[in-house]
Amino acid sequence: MNEDVMELSNKLIYGDHLRCGSEEVAKRTLILPKGCMTGTLDLGVCLREDSCWLRHLLPERSKVVFVDTDHLPARDSRVGDLVQNDVEAKLVYQITEAFLRSGVQEGQIGIMSLYRQQIKLLSHLQDRKGC
Repeated sequence: MNEDVMELSNKLIYGDHLRCGSEEVAKRTLILPKGCMTGTLDLGVCLREDSCWLRHLLPERSKVVFVDTDHLPARDSRVGDLVQNDVEAKLVYQITEAFLRSGVQEGQIGIMSLYRQQIKLLSHLQDRKGC
């Protein structure tokens, strides 16, 4: 993984136990094959191309981005003993779709979550896309 992503993961979770596989891997950055993050997104996602939130969120130079959802109605909910967040899952889904439409291959995208239920919810959103 990219060295900036690794450093963040090491500091927050892994206690400096992660290492980059190689210098080449450490220096990898985001490359959008089609060069545009938002060009073919649904109107409801980006109302105007020049002010699209996705364009500001994911420039190719970014390695790690935190998205503050405090001002959105994005509250955790419980499914039994499990935790999920519907709004955050939809945001991750939209970002993933933007990557795919920009030419990034599915196998090049990784999504991490602290909650297994959140991964289930994301899988469900992805499965619905095929309908």
